[in-house]
Amino acid sequence: SVTVALSPCTASDTIYIDEAPCSCQVFIPAAFTPNGDGRNDMFRPVFETGCPVSEYVLYVYNRWGALIYSGADPASGWDGTYQGMPAEPGVSMYFTSFKQGTHQIAESMKGDLTLIR
Repeated sequence: SVTVALSPCTASDTIYIDEAPCSCQVFIPAAFTPNGDGRNDMFRPVFETGCPVSEYVLYVYNRWGALIYSGADPASGWDGTYQGMPAEPGVSMYFTSFKQGTHQIAESMKGDLTLIR
């Protein structure tokens, strides 16, 4: 709020700023190393802290186009396994879609990722 005085008059006004993100930053790593060291062990989009996310899906396909991972929880991700076994290192493709931010803006992203062992 602010008050301005210029004799003999005064005026004041107040505005409120909402801290909720209208739109959020999303980072998708290009590579990950699921080796159990606690760093980069899972592939998933990383959303700005506090970003509301809904209708989330993530699909990962191997180089031959077979679906090797699907998930609907933005806090989870692909751990680098396929049918309970470590997936082959190399390049895979991903597709993700979700709604994010206070206005629930629909987004979809696709690209490639590298699994490093």
